[in-house]
Parts: sequence; C-alpha cells; structure tokens
Amino acid sequence: TGYDQFGIPMTTQPTFAWSLFSGIGSVNPSTGLYTAPSSGTGSATVKATSGSFAPTTTSITVTSTLAPTVVSINRTASSPTKASSVAFTVTFSTSVTGVDATDFTVANGSGISGTSVGTVSGSGTTWTVNVNTGSGSGTIGLNLIDNDSIINGSSIPLGGSGTANGAGNGSYITSQLYTIDKTAPVIGITSPTVNSLYNTQTPTISGTAGMAIGDSTTVTVNIYAGATATGTPVQTLTTTANATTGAYSAAVLTPLGQGPFTVQASQGDSAGHTG
Repeated sequence: TGYDQFGIPMTTQPTFAWSLFSGIGSVNPSTGLYTAPSSGTGSATVKATSGSFAPTTTSITVTSTLAPTVVSINRTASSPTKASSVAFTVTFSTSVTGVDATDFTVANGSGISGTSVGTVSGSGTTWTVNVNTGSGSGTIGLNLIDNDSIINGSSIPLGGSGTANGAGNGSYITSQLYTIDKTAPVIGITSPTVNSLYNTQTPTISGTAGMAIGDSTTVTVNIYAGATATGTPVQTLTTTANATTGAYSAAVLTPLGQGPFTVQASQGDSAGHTG
C-alpha cells in the first residue's frame, strides 16, 4: 500500500471529473479522453477536478488531419416532378469550402437529355445544388466528382490527398433520384363521337384513359352547353378508369335538354399534369 505524491494511500485514489476548460474539441467527463474536432488547428485546455483538491489543468495544441467526406446527396422536393429545375442538398462530414458547379455532374436515366448543373450555394457542412432537368422523362441524380478543390479548415481535400488518396477518392455517386415526368396523360373519348346525334337525355360517356406510370385512375368528365368547352359546365361527372385497360365510362344522371353539348374528359398524374 504505497502513497502517491500527495501523500494519499494508493488504495484510496480520488475520482476525477474531467472537462474542457477552454479551446476546441471535447472531453469525456468520466475518462478524460480528449476528442479533437474534425477540422482546424487550435489549442485546448483540459481540467481535472476531484473533491476539495485544487483543479489541475493541462494545455495541448491540436491539428486535425481527418479528411472531409460526403455524407449524403438528397432531394429537396418531392418526386415525381415536372419542374424545369430541381435541387439537391449535399451534406459533408465537416465544414468545407471550394464547392462549385465543376464538382458535380448530372446522372441521367434513359429518356432524359439536355440536363446541366446550375447554381451552387451554401456554406459549412450543407450546400444546395440546382439542376436543370432538360427535356424528356426519366430519372436524374447528382454525382459529386472529387477533384480535390473542396477542402476543410485544415486545407485537407475531400477524401484526403497524396498518391494513395488523390483526386477522385472523395467522389459520391449514390444520390437520391428525381423522377422527371414532362408528359401529360393521354385520354380520349370514344363515345359520343364528334357531331353525333342522340335520342336520349342521359347518354353514357366512355373512352380510354392514360396508363403511364403515375397516371391517376380518376377521370373527370365535364359537359358544356354549346359547341365549345367554355364557361361553366352544366354537369361534372367523376369516374374511375380500369387500372388494367384504362377504359372508363360515366353515365349522365341529370337529363340534358335539347341542343348541342360539348364533352371534355380530363385526368391528372403524380407530377401535376392534367391531360
């Protein structure tokens, strides 16, 4: 049973509480384990306190060598969409600078062309990249192609630097995708035919609705008095198209008067189009 430099028996060593007195980083209050920040250079003073003993402090100089990484690239809006421009949020593991349009490429799916990276804005760990959606329908994503221009506060490039960790090692090509839908549903009316004559005041309106992915099965039929679809409909009917064939029909419930009428059928989709 020896004694320490304070004359305290070794069997009754005090329990210390650890804290960060000043500076950067963090300290485990139970173990005293110091954790440096993910970037930057600075100093830290760690304090140990035990009962009635005077607090003890020690200071260190800290230089982080951790390379920043991409945490995620996610959509900022819902999908599918018909928008001409969409945005992605790019999140890094620590604050970075040097992020611009040259760091990104658009990942085009089949059917999409003419896309481009637009404006880039943000700071710290969070950046927003706008993408022009071009023409056609399909999917688009956003890839970050590391060229070592993105650095943290210690000037360490994305993914690290050197012969084993040069440009490209910080690339990120698994972003969320937008489904771009720039085509409205195609819906037709097969009955009544154009300029047809009816001897009933309650005809049945029928036709075929669009069947593309995202097309709604809800069909709205508006009936207008006169030879054009203008003004307020005299009747509005709602029906559901067959999910397999697209066929729909809607019976007029309130008898129509004599004279010409114009029938218009419409259908929406998940991207906000109306056909």
